[in-house]
Amino acid sequence: MSDDVVQSAGAKLFIGTKAATPVYVEVGEIENFGEFGKTYQTVKFNPVGKKRTQKRKGSFDEGSLSLTLGRVPSDAGQAAMREALDDPDAYPFKITLDDAPDGVGATPTTFLFEALVMSYTTNIGGVDGVVKSTTNLEINSDIEEEAASA
Repeated sequence: MSDDVVQSAGAKLFIGTKAATPVYVEVGEIENFGEFGKTYQTVKFNPVGKKRTQKRKGSFDEGSLSLTLGRVPSDAGQAAMREALDDPDAYPFKITLDDAPDGVGATPTTFLFEALVMSYTTNIGGVDGVVKSTTNLEINSDIEEEAASA
């Protein structure tokens, strides 16, 4: 596998069951994933005897995903997202990239995390568009990244 950049096309999102060993179903028709990842709060301190603000890392947030979807009510993954919306618990999620090396048993880069489904809205849009949904996932765990492997 080379160190080349990976295109977004072919990336997939899966929502899992809350079982000890989750069973995942793909969320279909994702148009845009947005971005996610750890961000620290800046802690500032201004001692009277110095002119320079001192900075430290404070708490961190793993971020959120604001997904844009082509709305398909019969899609099993979208239905699972709508069901998770009214559940106060986090669900397991998995994102896979389309970067698995050629060969039998090869696996793609995979991100694993738990998230709360915070919204699921509908946007009918204009005459030259499709009906879309937007859903927001608040990541509530560490994000584990498993590199692609042959």
